[in-house]
Amino acid sequence: MCLLFVQGQDTKENAAFFNLIQDIVATERVGNNLVYRLDTLKAKFIPSRSNLNDYFNRDIDFGFKHRRINLRLNFARYQIDLLCRNDTIFLSSISSAGYKSINYNNYNKEVIALFLEERNKLYRSHKTPAELIKDLSLPEEYAFHCGDGMPKTKKGQYIERLVDEENTVALIDMLKSFNCETQAYGVAGLEMLKKQDYQISDGAQKLIDHIKKRNSDLIVCAGCLSGLIEKVYSRE
Repeated sequence: MCLLFVQGQDTKENAAFFNLIQDIVATERVGNNLVYRLDTLKAKFIPSRSNLNDYFNRDIDFGFKHRRINLRLNFARYQIDLLCRNDTIFLSSISSAGYKSINYNNYNKEVIALFLEERNKLYRSHKTPAELIKDLSLPEEYAFHCGDGMPKTKKGQYIERLVDEENTVALIDMLKSFNCETQAYGVAGLEMLKKQDYQISDGAQKLIDHIKKRNSDLIVCAGCLSGLIEKVYSRE
C-alpha cells in the first residue's frame, strides 16, 4: 500500500515523510547499510515518483569521505549528507528542498573535533562543526558556463569579478571550504590571477596543489547536461 502525497499539501505530510527518513539516519552507522535501508523505504511510496540516487562518495581529506544521497518520496525531495571514514558514519545531515524548517544533523563530537583540529592545521583555518555541516549540505555546482548556448553562470561571473579586483582574500577563503565545488572555484580564480603574473602566496599554492592532487569528484555542468559528477584535474 503506497503512502500518497499531493503537491501543494502543507508541511505536515512532508514532515511525516521526513520523520521516517530521520529514524533511519539516526540509527544507522554504516554508509552502505543506510543506502540499502533508504532504498527499501521508497517501496512504500508511488513507484514512478520515488527513487534513490547514491550521488557521490568523495574524498575530503585524512581518509574522510563526503557521501551524498538524494531521495525522492512521491513529490518530496530530501538530501542526505554523510561524513564517513571506512564507511562508518561520523556525521549525518538531512535537508528538504523548499522546507528550511525541516532539517536534521548529528555527529560524533570526539571524532569530528579531531578531524577539524587536523584539517584546520593544514588549511590554517578555524572551522567549526556548524560550518562543516553547512558546507557539506551546500548544493553547489562547478560551472563557468551552463545551459543552451553556454552563457556564463552567476558564480563564474562572480569569480571573474574577484579576479579583476585581485581579491585573493575571498579566493583563498574558498580554498578552505569543506565544499569541493567551492574549493574548485577558489583554485580557478587564483590560477587566473597567476596567468596574469600575480604573485600567489606559498601557503595558497600549497593548498591549490593539495586540492588538485586530491582531485575529488565534483558536480559539474556541460551545457545542457547539469549535475554530472566528474574529476576536473588531469593527472600529471
